[in-house]
Amino acid sequence: MKQIYYIVFFCLLLLLGMGVFQIQNIVALERIGLEEDRLHKYKIHVDKPNIAEEKLRVVVENFLENQKQEFLRQLPDTTIQPEFVYTLDITYQRFFAMEYESYLFQITTYTGGAHPNTTLQTFVYNHANDEFVTIDTFLEDDEEFLVNVSKSVRSDLLYNPKITNTAMMWSGTESQKENFDHFVIVKQGLLFYFEPYQVAPYASGVLNAYFSLERELSFLEKYGIL
Repeated sequence: MKQIYYIVFFCLLLLLGMGVFQIQNIVALERIGLEEDRLHKYKIHVDKPNIAEEKLRVVVENFLENQKQEFLRQLPDTTIQPEFVYTLDITYQRFFAMEYESYLFQITTYTGGAHPNTTLQTFVYNHANDEFVTIDTFLEDDEEFLVNVSKSVRSDLLYNPKITNTAMMWSGTESQKENFDHFVIVKQGLLFYFEPYQVAPYASGVLNAYFSLERELSFLEKYGIL
């Protein structure tokens, strides 16, 4: 009888060990730990979403791969600080609203200097017509769209305690396309994101502001953001 107990206990340990091994493999797919080449040490961490739609998945995967290659190209061709570790960290948020699937990627790199650098990238996909949505999509239907967005976003940001320099915010929210490239579609509106230094100092981090489409009936009807 004791032999049976020992056999069962051994099998449980074996299954537990295999489970831990599988979990480690899954984590390894998302993280590239400390790596070294002839001149540098670096770490890469990329959160990669599981996307069913092939057209959207290909665009996102190409973007993530390009970010990794660009990071490696930025490494200096000399050993400036032998023990310095360069880092790339990419995380994402996913949003769903009706037939729209949106992604916000935050790319943080540290290749020296006072602090890491943070940039943003968004993708908005319309499953109904199999097309990507950009700021130009809205401008095609309303020439005053950016003017309305600018007014609304400014009003929203003025109540944000992280806005410590209104002059910077005013400049970064002028009615120009490049100021509103980063957005996702949420229920009844758009959520715009701003990189550090666009509307506030670096210490304020990434900020966002909501633009409601509730009063824009033409947009609600055309884009189905209900």
